Order: sequence, then C-alpha cells, then structure tokens
Amino acid sequence: MEVISHVALMSSLISMTAMKCNPIFAAVSVLVMTLESTLGQGTVNFQNTGPFMIEADRLLRDSVGNPLVGTNYLAQLYYGPTGSLESQLISVEGAPRMFRVPTTILPGTWVAAVRTLEGFTSLQTASLQVRVWDIAAGATWEQAVMSGFGNMQYGVSQIFPYTVPHPQDTTQFRGQMENFRGFSLVPEPSILGFAVVGAFGLWLCGRRSPQRP
Repeated sequence: MEVISHVALMSSLISMTAMKCNPIFAAVSVLVMTLESTLGQGTVNFQNTGPFMIEADRLLRDSVGNPLVGTNYLAQLYYGPTGSLESQLISVEGAPRMFRVPTTILPGTWVAAVRTLEGFTSLQTASLQVRVWDIAAGATWEQAVMSGFGNMQYGVSQIFPYTVPHPQDTTQFRGQMENFRGFSLVPEPSILGFAVVGAFGLWLCGRRSPQRP
C-alpha cells in the first residue's frame, strides 16, 4: 500500500510539472476534468418524444382522451430519493416546459429540456414524477395548487424510477425517462359541484341526528 501511495504521489507530481511546462496540456487537462464532472452529474432528458428502448404510451391526454396541446399547459419534473412519497418530491431547477401548439405533429408532448437532479450522480437511482397544469391556474405547480387549479385540468404521473447514466454511455437512449408512462388530466370539480356535495352532506347529517325530546 505504501508503494502504491508513493507511485500515485509521483504520478501527481509529474502531471503537475507537465501542466506547468506545457500550457496547452494544462488547458486540455482542465477541459477533460470539467467534462468528466459535468457528465457525472445526475442529468435527465425531460421529454416524452423519444427515442426509447421500450415502446410504451408516453403521451399526455386531456380529460376527454385527446392528446394534449396548447402552450397554456405546462409540465414540470419532480424528484427525490428512491421510495419518496409524492409530498417529499421537489422540483428540478429550471422553468416548466410548455406543451406544443395545436397544429403540431407531436400532440401530447411537451418541449424537451435537459434537467439536473441535484445530489445524484452516475448509476444512482432517483424517483421522478411529471406534473402538468394550466398556466392560468399559476406559473408553478405550487401556485396552481393554492388556487385550486382555477377550475382547469391538471394531472400527475405515477412515480417512476430513473437511473443516472454512466458518463461513458454514448447511446441514443442516454438519459431518457424509460419508465415514464403517459396519463390523462382530470378536470377540477366545479364550485357548483362542491356546493352540491356539501349540501348533500349537511342533509345526510340532519337525517342521522337524534331528535330532542
């Protein structure tokens, strides 16, 4: 072990000397280290257009089953450690992604982006979830929740696992959300609907209340 340590120290000293003597070598070395660091971060292709290794339905649909279109709809990615509950997931850095215009040839998909999963590195597995809502209800998912979704459509995917790819993975499937599956939005119950349910509940409680003598 002591010999190995000495060899490693000598190698480091030689590299440092070479970098001092050769500015080009130093610049290339810094670039390589930077690329290795970047590739080792937990990045993911936040998109549902492919290509994917496994064929599956990854489209988003509105409440009546049509592929979702309209730039008023937003998609955001949430993540956390394996086994996280939905309430424990946090949003990635970066603005939500818009869905496409009604005339698109890719209905049911949002505009792609690369996102970083802070705290996750190569070959680590995270839990992901996609959340979709109408921007009229809020600029973020949290704002939309606070507004009651503004009587607009919204929805969330099932929580699914994602493994950060190895830096040397150069396949076309690198960073894809293979385990993501499409889902349909649901309409927010109307105020009238809440009123009807509330009135029925009060009526039911009144019928069950014992009569006073």
